[in-house]
Amino acid sequence: MESHVKSALFLYVPETAELIEQVVQNPFDTEITSVALQEFLDNPEQYLQQFNHAVVAAPLDAIKSLLALAMEHDFSNDVIPTPGQRTLRNCSKVARNGLGP
Repeated sequence: MESHVKSALFLYVPETAELIEQVVQNPFDTEITSVALQEFLDNPEQYLQQFNHAVVAAPLDAIKSLLALAMEHDFSNDVIPTPGQRTLRNCSKVARNGLGP
């Protein structure tokens, strides 16, 4: 896998939509396309034709759904933990790089 992702999906829920601007304007020069998580889950093939990496900010059940899809469709992912997901911060490079809450 590449060490730097050139393009990615940002999958969000209404509670994390406030992160869209910050993620899109990331300091890594990664082109981000924001998509509501449910829209992605309803039709992942539509997006996975163009993208092989997804960043998600959502409740744990939704993250688990995304991880299952990632294993099935072979795409990589990152998680931006919400304030209530402090234990996930230990697993996420994204949060430590200043993009997480």
